[in-house]
Amino acid sequence: MKGPDAATCNASQTGVWGEARDARGQQYEIRIITLDGYSLTVFSSLAIAEHLISNDAPPGCRTPSGLMDENFILSLPGTSKLDLSRPSA
Repeated sequence: MKGPDAATCNASQTGVWGEARDARGQQYEIRIITLDGYSLTVFSSLAIAEHLISNDAPPGCRTPSGLMDENFILSLPGTSKLDLSRPSA
């Protein structure tokens, strides 16, 4: 399977939406705009590898945000938080 060429990747963006609820039922939501999926995978993987080489990481499994921090995705090139205004009631 062949992926898109560099020009197509560079011209593309990806929108990501996430939602979580804590034990008290509070809802948290985020929307971000980031690079195309191929480039995002490369930049995030390299940043995590660099972090692991440069720091003592506790053993075990972690999510990227659990290992790095909750704003890790926002530190990657071409990534920003998208704030959408909600209509008032």
